[in-house]
Amino acid sequence: MPFLTREWLACMADWAQASAAEVVAPKSAHGLEPLCACWRSSAAGKLQRAFESGVRKVTEGMKHLAMEVLDETHWKRFDSADRLFWNMNTPGDYDEAKRILEAESA
Repeated sequence: MPFLTREWLACMADWAQASAAEVVAPKSAHGLEPLCACWRSSAAGKLQRAFESGVRKVTEGMKHLAMEVLDETHWKRFDSADRLFWNMNTPGDYDEAKRILEAESA
């Protein structure tokens, strides 16, 4: 997630600290964003039991936890270019992120 910002992460960490939820996760147009979530270590056992019961997707495992979802109203002000949760999974993704960052710094 090369386009995460310090400001968004600080805001989300503050939100999670004030929350009683076991996981505080942003939700984008693509769904829940577990790679950018704040997880309480106390949730590990429940999550492990979910996986042991056959759950294979992290977003499905999250449903076994007390969860607070941060929708676009929470994070959009940190993401004017709609890239906050963009993921790099391939060398091509890396090249594209590098191109975007270089263009923005030029």
